[in-house]
Amino acid sequence: MLNESKWFALTIVASLTLAACQQTEPERNLNEKQVIELQNQVISLQSEVGRLKEALNQARLTEGSEPEVGAGEQQDEQASNENMLPDAELINEEAVGYIKQIYTHQGTNFIEIDYIQWLNPEECQAKGIDASHGYCIVNENTRLRTFEVVPDADISIFAFDENGQFSEPMPLDFSALKSYLSPEESDYSVLAYDVVVIGGKITTVSQRQTY
Repeated sequence: MLNESKWFALTIVASLTLAACQQTEPERNLNEKQVIELQNQVISLQSEVGRLKEALNQARLTEGSEPEVGAGEQQDEQASNENMLPDAELINEEAVGYIKQIYTHQGTNFIEIDYIQWLNPEECQAKGIDASHGYCIVNENTRLRTFEVVPDADISIFAFDENGQFSEPMPLDFSALKSYLSPEESDYSVLAYDVVVIGGKITTVSQRQTY
């Protein structure tokens, strides 16, 4: 039987580590390299928490108990299921957008996403939008789309290197991404993600590098 105390302990450690990262410089008295190391530790801890939580839910299902559902998650699932697209199995596309909901329902993983348009400088200029970062974002259609995520989906995010820049992509499983995008980490949820949809199911989720 999975040790629930280990999961709770890791959750507390991840929260404390994140709090240390969010303190102001005088309070923490850490140099930039130490802050980056803490940020990467948070990501690793969140991944471990996600894996343990998923294993705990599987153990509960095996024992005939109900899996744990986060506060508001059932309501989010109901709202998200209403955004399932008709004839979704016919959809094959690549897109970029903001992940609005991520959850598991009856053993199946889902992502609700708001597609956006990621424009190059010329396209931004044509629309009269500043592109000082080398791109601009337009969201002309705020329709939310919900897709099933295949069990072996290719998922990755970016950590930070010692210079505070995005490192090479870090692979994650679905439960780790779900932990990474938890409501407590709302800053992460505003990052854009590239997705590949094949046969109406998401097969690839990759965080887009913004600088």
